[in-house]
Amino acid sequence: MNDALRRAHKHANIAAAALRQAVREARAAGDSWTEIAGALGIPSLLAQQRFGTGEERDQAHELRLARKLRRRRATSRPSGATG
Repeated sequence: MNDALRRAHKHANIAAAALRQAVREARAAGDSWTEIAGALGIPSLLAQQRFGTGEERDQAHELRLARKLRRRRATSRPSGATG
C-alpha cells in the first residue's frame, strides 16, 4: 500500500506542476482569469488566488473580502432601509 500511495502522490505532484505551467502559459498568452477559471470549472477569484502572482493573489483576496463585506451589509440592513 505504501508504494501505491507514493506513486499516487508523485503523480499528483506532477499533475499539479503541469497545471500551474499551463495556467502560466495561458496568462502569458493573454487569457483572462475568467477564461482560465471557466476551463478549470472554478470561480475566477479562486483561480486567481490559487495560480496568480503574489500581487494577483492579493487583489483576488481584497475582492473576496469586499464582496463578503457588501453581503454582510446588505443582510444587516433594517427592513425597508436603503443605501
